[in-house]
Amino acid sequence: MDPQLLMARLRTLLGSMTPSQLVTLVMTFILVVAVVGGLSWFLTRPNFALVAVDLDPETASGVVAQLQTLNVPYQLDPGGRNVRVPAERVDELRLALTGSGVLTSGQVGWELFDQTSWSQTEFQEQVRMLRALEGEIGRTITSIGEVKAARVNLVIGKRSFIGESEPSKASVLLSLRGRDLPASSISGIANLVAASVPGLRPESVVIMDSQGRALLRPEGDGDDPLGPAQFERQQRMERQMETRIVGLLEPLVGTDRVKAIVALKLNPETSEVMTEEYDPDSVVIRSSSESNQQATSPNLPVGLAGSGGNIPPDPARPTGRLG
Repeated sequence: MDPQLLMARLRTLLGSMTPSQLVTLVMTFILVVAVVGGLSWFLTRPNFALVAVDLDPETASGVVAQLQTLNVPYQLDPGGRNVRVPAERVDELRLALTGSGVLTSGQVGWELFDQTSWSQTEFQEQVRMLRALEGEIGRTITSIGEVKAARVNLVIGKRSFIGESEPSKASVLLSLRGRDLPASSISGIANLVAASVPGLRPESVVIMDSQGRALLRPEGDGDDPLGPAQFERQQRMERQMETRIVGLLEPLVGTDRVKAIVALKLNPETSEVMTEEYDPDSVVIRSSSESNQQATSPNLPVGLAGSGGNIPPDPARPTGRLG
C-alpha cells in the first residue's frame, strides 16, 4: 500500500471527526499503550523474594551495602527491616551474606578475634572480649523460640584483695515474638547468662522485655518482689481480662476492631488478723458433769415372824381370801 495514499486517507478521516471525537481517540490510544506497557512490565519483571527478615537498622544497612557491592538488585519493604532479592539467587546471596558476617542480627561474637591486631592495648582487648561475650550470649538467647531478639549487657566484677570484691552483674533486653514468656524460660535465661560469666549469680541478672516490663529482678529489690510464679499468674490474669474486654466490645464495634492491653500490678503483701468475739446474749455451757447412782436391796424373807412362820402349810386346807 502506498504510504502517501494511507496518509491522505488518515488526514481525511481525522478532518471529518469532531474535536470531541479526536480527544476520545487520543485518550483511547494513550490508555491502550499504558495497559500494554504495564502488562509487559508485570510479566517481565524479576520475581523478588525475602533474603533477610526483621533486621535492625545496623544489620539492614550492612546487607544493603553488601548487595550494592555485588551489583545485585534489591528491594526494601516499608520500614527497612526486610530485604528482597531476585528469587533465583536467594540461597546463593544468603550464604554469601552469612559468610561475610553481615547477617549477625547486629551482634558481633567471637569473629572479632578473627583478625588480630598487635597494636591493641590490654584495655582494648578486654573490651573486645566483653563485646564478643555479650554477642555470643545474645545469639544463644535468640535461638529460643519465643525470643525474636536479645541484647545483653555485662558488668564483670572486680576482685579486690583489700575490702569487698564487686560482684558481676548482667542485664538482658528481650524482644518477644508474643506477649508472654513462660517462667521456666525466664529462669533458664538467667541461669544461662550466669553460667556464661565468671562470678555471676542468677540472682544478679535483670531481664526486661521491649515494653519495659521487668521479667526478672535481682533479689532484694523491694520495688517488685514478685517471683517468676507470681509474675506468670499476673500475666495469666492480664490475658483473661484482655479476652473479656475484647469479647464485650467486639459485638458493638465489629470483629478484629478491638485491641485491649491490660497491665496489672499484684500486691504481694499478706496480713494476718486475729479476732475475738464475745456475745453476752448467747448461752454457752462452760462445764457440765453427770453422776448416776443405783441401789439394789437383797431378797428378804416374807411371812409371819416367830416359830409359826416356819411351819409349812397344810395341803388339805384350802387357801383363799375371806369375803
